[in-house]
Amino acid sequence: KELAFKQISDLRKQVVSGKTSFCAAASFYSEDPGSAKSCGRIEGTRGAMVRPFEATAYSLKVGEISEVFETEFGYHFMQLIERKGDDYVVNHVLISPKFSLDSLDASSKRMEKCYEQLKQNKITWEEAVKIYSNDANTKEN
Repeated sequence: KELAFKQISDLRKQVVSGKTSFCAAASFYSEDPGSAKSCGRIEGTRGAMVRPFEATAYSLKVGEISEVFETEFGYHFMQLIERKGDDYVVNHVLISPKFSLDSLDASSKRMEKCYEQLKQNKITWEEAVKIYSNDANTKEN
């Protein structure tokens, strides 16, 4: 995660300083396959995107470039192009963290432990969610 954060922070600095255009940054470096080819352009409306993305979009003034922020997809920064009521147009860049084989192995073992505890009725589903979930939106449900 640290490497992805450093990469996107450096890229944002290049865009803000004018060394790289937003379009070039999105086209060459963004890992969002749906928007990278169109300069990172996303047209959205309230409720269409994940909360941190929308919160950032609605907090910006037209032309303003956000700080780096995180969603479950990775790290982003965006520029607000247009907003009319609940509708917005932004350009954004996404860099997703890369995971090592060791971290994937550790995650697999954690999942196996959760499964075994559930299977043996050592914990309830609700307890498993609180202990093992990484999803902030559902962890406390």
